[in-house]
Amino acid sequence: KTDEYEEPTIYSLEIYDTSCTSYLTVRTLNQLDLDEFSKYLLASNILLRDVYLDDVESGAQNLESVKEFQSQLIHMLAFGVMSFYKWYTNSEKLMDHALLYDPSEFFTLDMHTAEKSLGVNWEPMEDKFIFLL
Repeated sequence: KTDEYEEPTIYSLEIYDTSCTSYLTVRTLNQLDLDEFSKYLLASNILLRDVYLDDVESGAQNLESVKEFQSQLIHMLAFGVMSFYKWYTNSEKLMDHALLYDPSEFFTLDMHTAEKSLGVNWEPMEDKFIFLL
């Protein structure tokens, strides 16, 4: 305002996207890992090694190993009041295993649908990666 009798001007700012969201996700996962790593060693290794922003991309040599770290990830994230909402797998047994925890919380996709992450497409049933140029 230029003088004491003039009405003040009100400015408004609306933010539609925040650049700190990715940082907060990673920071939250890191803190959860620090707090719970002794209880969930497999999940801890995966959070440290196989996370990009809010995606966990991991695997193992056999079904039992994957089921174990899947269970640990679900339980570990529950301590942070977090849960997964998408699962992609090339095994129906793993999808069924995830649904055992709470079917209402999981959004499952057709196993024939390709998943895209970091610019790479993965086709679960054929277990192949596709790079589009």
